[in-house]
Amino acid sequence: MVIAPTTKHHIIVLSLILAFVFITSTEARADLYDNFGIVENNSGIAGSIASQLTLNVTDAGSDQVLFTFSNAGPLASSITDIYFEDGALLALATIFDLDIDPVLYAGVDFGQPASPASLPGGSALSPPFSATAAFSVDSTSPIKANGINPGESLGLLYTLQSSLTFSDVITAINTGFTAPDPSLYDNKGNLIHAGTTLRIGLHVQGVGQNGDYSDSFILTPVPSSVIIGILGVCVGVLGLKLRKYA
Repeated sequence: MVIAPTTKHHIIVLSLILAFVFITSTEARADLYDNFGIVENNSGIAGSIASQLTLNVTDAGSDQVLFTFSNAGPLASSITDIYFEDGALLALATIFDLDIDPVLYAGVDFGQPASPASLPGGSALSPPFSATAAFSVDSTSPIKANGINPGESLGLLYTLQSSLTFSDVITAINTGFTAPDPSLYDNKGNLIHAGTTLRIGLHVQGVGQNGDYSDSFILTPVPSSVIIGILGVCVGVLGLKLRKYA
């Protein structure tokens, strides 16, 4: 059997990722989230779009956590803005897009700052969603073409605050959804106690007839809460990417 050049490239890249993870971490834990609540439903089909969206949160070792956002399709849509509201994060270390690998991440190009600055419709949430600019990203021009379209993924690697762990990130995500404590916010809706809660929002464009609509979502975590081997994670990503090139 002859393996196509693009397939070979994917295998080589993912093999290197495997090697890196095994060297830097004795345990590879990843929590999969596939529950995104609707904040804005301008397209009328936001529920169907939400079912296409997933987030893998992976312990990358060395006080870092990798967030991998994917759009499974098939409905036309492009994740163009990703917003983080505080949490256990310290700094964005690496954006895994076409600048890192123009084959594996072809068509996905993100940068900072995010525009608009916060999640559209997020001000109506309770408490209001107020994005942390240093953690949030959006796709570069052309916005929809360079976003996360069906069959594509984007990785965001963050360094954690001192003394905090992967488990703290997961706790912050779950706290951000299940019980946002009003005492954590000032009277303007801004967080005053960092590291205790983490909310994540997505702005999706190119939705509906002629791709004229945009919808907004917020992670409403009901994770699979399973410990999965990093090989399984990488094989899943490989399958997702190979479908794009088939």
